[in-house]
Amino acid sequence: MSSALLPQALDALILCRVIDNFGDVGVCWRLARQMATRGLRVALVLDDATPLRWMRGVDATSQSVSVLPWTLPDSAWTALGGQVQRLVIEGFGCTAPNALLAALPRPTPETPATTLLVNLEYLSAEGYVARSHGLASPQHHGAAAGLTRWFFYPGFTEDTGGLLGGWAAPEPPHSPPQALWFAYPHPRWRDWAQHLARFVRESASDPIDRVEIGLCPGDAQRQAKLSPGEQLTLPDSHSVLRALDYTDHDGFDTRLAASAISVVRGEDSFVRAQWAARPFVWHIYPQDDGAHWAKLDAWLDLLLDGQSNALAQPLRRVWHAFNDPGWAGDLPPWPDAALWHAACRAWQQRLADQTDLLTRLLAFAQTRRSTGQP
Repeated sequence: MSSALLPQALDALILCRVIDNFGDVGVCWRLARQMATRGLRVALVLDDATPLRWMRGVDATSQSVSVLPWTLPDSAWTALGGQVQRLVIEGFGCTAPNALLAALPRPTPETPATTLLVNLEYLSAEGYVARSHGLASPQHHGAAAGLTRWFFYPGFTEDTGGLLGGWAAPEPPHSPPQALWFAYPHPRWRDWAQHLARFVRESASDPIDRVEIGLCPGDAQRQAKLSPGEQLTLPDSHSVLRALDYTDHDGFDTRLAASAISVVRGEDSFVRAQWAARPFVWHIYPQDDGAHWAKLDAWLDLLLDGQSNALAQPLRRVWHAFNDPGWAGDLPPWPDAALWHAACRAWQQRLADQTDLLTRLLAFAQTRRSTGQP
């Protein structure tokens, strides 16, 4: 891409290397889009823009975000380094190219930092997040020498970087599935799908004979060997899996808000499920050293703080059973639906009462510019 075709002035440049098409780019795209809604000039640089074919949407805000390829020549990276005026964000620890780092302005005693280099980290409810949030790492070597890399940690409390804000999901254009499945491959997916259907039937105010579970594109559809539009009736004959089409962020948020219960995975959908204020199960990405269990329990501890054992014990058991690939026994009973719903609504309100991630990020950058911190 020629430097002449680059955006001529930017408030923020977000960098993302796509490891999981739904997670990392999903978070970075939401951040870029929310920046654009506040009138900021923003560009998102991706090494794989394929997910934006369906994630981007056609609204004016989405179209106002510039999308650039990671394969830019050094001359283009150098030009971007001179054009971005407020923030360079390394999404999930991806390191900016040397040509960009070398071109960013260096602070001096007479000229405070104008463009901050921020490492936007992974989300967790664990205690280290508050301790690590906002730390500075002065760069002394290589292309970044003379810069400071700041660590910005999303989180669920005021002493962290917060969460990307939610917005009201539009009304679904047609009758949506009663449950939503967006999970990694699961050894007992049929059993759990039928279990989701039981929750829907048991918690419904009116009798339901057939429960439809929507399978999001990706692992879930591949495991069920379904393509969008196809259906599969499960052995209980009262549960039907329907493979859904891809949708943009607003469409996904609508599906979550319309579902009686959902299974979500990764970071972006995990946060969106919380904003939906509906019962859900988080299929956390498993780590070989078992570190995901501490991450899962840390969030459950926050959600269940102050809740009765009547909710806390069965909910924790369900989440642990779902995330244990070796769970061979009967699936645990669901928590009381009314208690679970109430806890989800209370948690959503707790998040809504806090300052959102973008507001905190912009304030963080402004503070460091105004105080002259490098």
